[in-house]
Amino acid sequence: MGSVNNQAEKSKALSIARSFREIRDVRDNIQVRVPPPPPPPPPIDPAKVEGEINRALRDAGLRGVTAEVNNNLEVTLKGSVASQYEKDRAFEIAKTFSNKGVRRIRDIIFVVEQ
Repeated sequence: MGSVNNQAEKSKALSIARSFREIRDVRDNIQVRVPPPPPPPPPIDPAKVEGEINRALRDAGLRGVTAEVNNNLEVTLKGSVASQYEKDRAFEIAKTFSNKGVRRIRDIIFVVEQ
């Protein structure tokens, strides 16, 4: 009688009990504990994600582009850049935040070629 953490421990306990010749019968009253469910993930703060994206854009030299993140974790990139490459680069940077919960990315970035 008692409880164990998993099925392997239960099998081991029963085999140990059955290994004694003096014991005629072994009753299986061992219970396997069910672990509690993991805690829910902490909520994602849109303002924090927005700040991280804007910092990444600035670090990449894209000072004319800003990100806005709404409560649904949808990102809108706004601003203007000098080339299509810079626009694509801004979009790629925002996509790297999908592991932080970003669901959708839109852009309102204008390419102003001189």
